[in-house]
Amino acid sequence: MNDESSLPRRRSLPRRRSLPRPGCRMGVDAPIADDHAIVREGLGRVLASKGFTVVAHAAHGGEVLTQLEAHPCDVLVLDLSLPRINGLEVIRRVRERWPEVAIIVHSMDPSAQYAARVIDAGARAYVCKQDPVEALLEALDRVVRDGGDWREPPQSHRERAPHERLSAREYQVFVLLTQGRGPGEIAAELQSSPSSVSNMLAKIRAKLGVETNAQVLQYALRERFIAGD
Repeated sequence: MNDESSLPRRRSLPRRRSLPRPGCRMGVDAPIADDHAIVREGLGRVLASKGFTVVAHAAHGGEVLTQLEAHPCDVLVLDLSLPRINGLEVIRRVRERWPEVAIIVHSMDPSAQYAARVIDAGARAYVCKQDPVEALLEALDRVVRDGGDWREPPQSHRERAPHERLSAREYQVFVLLTQGRGPGEIAAELQSSPSSVSNMLAKIRAKLGVETNAQVLQYALRERFIAGD
């Protein structure tokens, strides 16, 4: 007769998080990722006053991933222009490691340029910081209540702009270049090789119809990816 105490113990599986009741904010855990402390603190107070539980704050992309390891959550409020790891790359990694987390992008970048891209990357909604805070609350409510994506109304049929022909990875490189990163920094941030980034920059230039990276930045300024004076 076997002694039960000598048998190996079965490892207990982690308990699944129970989803919040549709339309209910109580019990919805929402970390906030933004590189400006005043934005994190202000948003945190607003969300807490509306019934959300703000479980963590993150000031850069790497901290987002660390906080998600420590604080399982339902919804992530994410800025795109994060240092160290760009918001688009954060979306990709979060979707890969925590597919159940609903990502709400809250950014200064113009929605006309970024909204479709971040939704395609895996975010559930895009809200511009220039919109009133009620727009962010509506996006959070829709995602929690309906469980779907909050997409903008489709635009009328028109010819695609050159930057809309970029692949998802080329678009990441393009955005990082417009944010002032050099090829070496882009390679490190995307965990890629410098030669791969150089090849992607060549493809980007070809698709945009320009010859130099400086002309890529001029294109970005013209198309309002970069704020002018």
